[in-house]
Amino acid sequence: MDKSRLSIKDRLTLNKLEKEYRLNSNCEFIDIVNGTYSIYFENFSNDLKNTFNIKNLDNTVVKSKIKSWEITEILKVTHNYDIIVISDEYFKVKVKLINTELFFLNFIDKKISNHIGLDISYYNENKKFTNVFYDEEYEIQNYLKKWN
Repeated sequence: MDKSRLSIKDRLTLNKLEKEYRLNSNCEFIDIVNGTYSIYFENFSNDLKNTFNIKNLDNTVVKSKIKSWEITEILKVTHNYDIIVISDEYFKVKVKLINTELFFLNFIDKKISNHIGLDISYYNENKKFTNVFYDEEYEIQNYLKKWN
C-alpha cells in the first residue's frame, strides 16, 4: 500500500497495525491492502444469512456467548493456513492464519476491549468467500458470500 498519500495520523495508525500483526504469533503478516479487495466487502443482503439471537430473558447481552457463536461459525469455514483479508477498523490486513481459533479469539477480544462492537468481516482468498458478522441490537447476523 502506498503510504505517501495518507495523513500523518493514518500513517501512524497503519504502522501500529502492521507492527501488531507482525508480532501476532497466530498469523503471518502479508500486507496492508485496501482498494484491491473492496468489492469483497460490499452488498451482502441477498446472500446466505445466519442469525443468532443474543438477547437473554433478562434483556442482557452476554458477549462471551456472541464470541463463542462467532468462533464456531468461523471455524466451520476457515482453517489454519488459509490466507484472509480482514477489516481492522479503517484498513484491511492480509494474513496467513497459523492458529485460526486463537487469531479470531484475540481479534474479538480486541474489539470488545476497544468498545468497537462485534462486527467482523474477512475475505478468504483460498476458498473465495467473504464472511461477515454484523452486531445488531439484539442479534448477530452472519452473511457468507461465495465468489466465482
